[in-house]
Amino acid sequence: FVHCVSGGHAMEDPLLTDSFSGRAETPRHATLQESQTGGKKVEEKFYDQEVAKLVLRLERKDRTDIENVKMFTGFTENAYRFFFAYEDNFPDVAPELRVILPSGKKENDKILEPKKEAAIIAYTYSQKMTDKKAAEVLQSQGSLFVFQKDGDPYVMQTWPN
Repeated sequence: FVHCVSGGHAMEDPLLTDSFSGRAETPRHATLQESQTGGKKVEEKFYDQEVAKLVLRLERKDRTDIENVKMFTGFTENAYRFFFAYEDNFPDVAPELRVILPSGKKENDKILEPKKEAAIIAYTYSQKMTDKKAAEVLQSQGSLFVFQKDGDPYVMQTWPN
């Protein structure tokens, strides 16, 4: 079991127990259906019972989350993204990607490997940064995605797929 640390005390991860939901407990023996294995029939001998139980818990959590989604009339989101198919077009270059949030926090660093389906995704707009000092540090480190606009720092938030 994976453990989280809270206040210096170890505790079980709620996804690995039934404590995250008030619903019925996961059965002792779980068999995964094709809808839970990517549309493929997978014999039980190819997966551990703990994995099957985790899949059932996650599925139950998804249903709970879906039930809690609120719908409002009069609002439609149009989500647009830039998508750069890096793929294996640059076989000798593997840049380090740094996901920078508008707060200036670095979410993660990842090497973009030149391989099929590798890509960079970005919002279609820049975002004003809330931490000017973090923006200055990132710019001094050579980040091409943090820049000044109208005297304020902005970030073009990108992330690898």
